[in-house]
Amino acid sequence: MLVDEYAEIPTVLHRVEARYKSKTIFVSGAAHTYGDKITSDQALGFVHKLSKSLVKEKFRLVTGLGLGIGSTVVDGALQQIYWEERRTITDELVIRPFPQSSEGKKLWRVYREDLLEFAGIAVFMFGNKIAGDLLAVAPSNGMVDEFNIAVSKGLRVLPLGFTGFVAMDLWKQVKADFGSFYPGASTRFHALFEQLGDDGFDLELQASAVLEALQILQQM
Repeated sequence: MLVDEYAEIPTVLHRVEARYKSKTIFVSGAAHTYGDKITSDQALGFVHKLSKSLVKEKFRLVTGLGLGIGSTVVDGALQQIYWEERRTITDELVIRPFPQSSEGKKLWRVYREDLLEFAGIAVFMFGNKIAGDLLAVAPSNGMVDEFNIAVSKGLRVLPLGFTGFVAMDLWKQVKADFGSFYPGASTRFHALFEQLGDDGFDLELQASAVLEALQILQQM
């Protein structure tokens, strides 16, 4: 790659970094419940299939082991890495569990920022937790934080609205400003995005749609 002036070097380096990171996907998700339209087995089957497919397509995954999601992401990825392709884990999967001590929880914001430095794309699914004295289901504010950090860092974001909860809220937010989030998006990507906000589709079809959408995002 040739440059005409020294001043162009930072721009070129930024493009190289962006291209490199575009193969790394941060998976954001938390789920105490998966909603009333799919069973937990169906939801986790979708997560497993998706993570396995992403590794098969040479994407690198980053996970903080979110409640009800993270371990299945890891399981799907490892199955593809070890059982199918006999590769090593080093370049395919970044696992960074969140510290759970009272002091460690104070660092979660910084920890999220560091995790998202690895990635060029972030996927958001489900997004709920148990909170309060009554132990009621509540939105996952950590997932919202991750979305905001991802946007501030210039990552491409893809909320899977069909999974419900915070993911649907984020999907609606992105849909309302589609052109800003996806400048120059193709007609095909727009159709896929709309599909990912519809919980009426079969999960097998949605897994394929997510993969295709991510492959398009990688090239944006």
